[in-house]
Amino acid sequence: MKISVPQSALYPAVQNVSHIIPSRTPLPILSNLLIEAREGALKLSATDLDVFVATEVEASIEEEGEITLPARKFLQILRELSEGELDLHTEGERIVLRSHFGRYVFTGIPADQFPGVPAGDSGVSLRISPEVLRSMIEHTTFVASKDETRPVLQGVLWRVEPGGRISMVATDGHRLAWARVSTEGLPEDVSVEAIVPPKALQQLARLSSSEEVKEVVLGERLVRFELSRSKLWTRTIEGPYPNFEAVVPKGNDKIFTADVGELSSAVRRVSLLSDSETHQVRFSLGSEGLELSGSSSEFGSEAAEQLKVSYDGEPMTIGFDGGYLLEILRNVPGDEVRFELDTPVSAAVIRPVSSEEGIELLYLLMPLRIVE
Repeated sequence: MKISVPQSALYPAVQNVSHIIPSRTPLPILSNLLIEAREGALKLSATDLDVFVATEVEASIEEEGEITLPARKFLQILRELSEGELDLHTEGERIVLRSHFGRYVFTGIPADQFPGVPAGDSGVSLRISPEVLRSMIEHTTFVASKDETRPVLQGVLWRVEPGGRISMVATDGHRLAWARVSTEGLPEDVSVEAIVPPKALQQLARLSSSEEVKEVVLGERLVRFELSRSKLWTRTIEGPYPNFEAVVPKGNDKIFTADVGELSSAVRRVSLLSDSETHQVRFSLGSEGLELSGSSSEFGSEAAEQLKVSYDGEPMTIGFDGGYLLEILRNVPGDEVRFELDTPVSAAVIRPVSSEEGIELLYLLMPLRIVE
């Protein structure tokens, strides 16, 4: 293999696909990037065996070929090089990178050891705007569980319902995010759902910020994304997903609205002096508005703030994990947020007051038992 490619084109492409590469793996080949020089383009591929990504970069190909090389070291070198033409060529199982600064040699692994893309799976073809897709991903994936003993909750449920309604749902058992949008062009009776790793969705969001999303094929075992220069495949997580609709309250009638920025700032300050384990922030609602308070018996600290909110229900006090609440507030679009409450021990429904890109967004947050 012998090619020339601008650093300004190669570096961002390598950076994009490297997000997929696992930080630790017993298989050395998964730490490597596959590079293939074919027909006037340089193709870069990476995988963790669940998610596969490939992107193309225009390059001057003098000699075709393929090899894998250590992704992180290659990326670090590219990051340190200034813009200019780079030459790459192979010498057996080594690949040599030349710039006007010098020469850098990497030991590779033969390309035939690199895992292949999983076999195709039938599914539903979707067309959805990149902006809406990124928004749904950003507003839901952060809630997915990190608990490896509950693999289903580590994924995001992506569901297409009859009538062209698309949903993304994520939960960790303490909170839930549900984003829905209506789209055109789908058959009336189509219905499919898949549990998708957040890593794949986050990679899609990164790629779609600079590339057009041409097609999404949503299958039960495999989801495929085709963009203008890249392709992304991901295996799905075996279900079933919990019946999340059953836990969303329908009759929460104690409602208040607040300014997102003011509420976030108040929660952050009060959380600093709240219990270091529970991070509990108490919401006391009444005719005077909302009082936020927190305390820690361990440090003998306490904090309280008064906030003007629109509320005309019965007085009540409910406790929330301040960290969980702040993450939700950071992802609420618009300037105002709406809380729908019932009792101090039932789930709170949190919504933006104004919708974004036609997306219906709902968060669910379980309360903490009030500790005096």
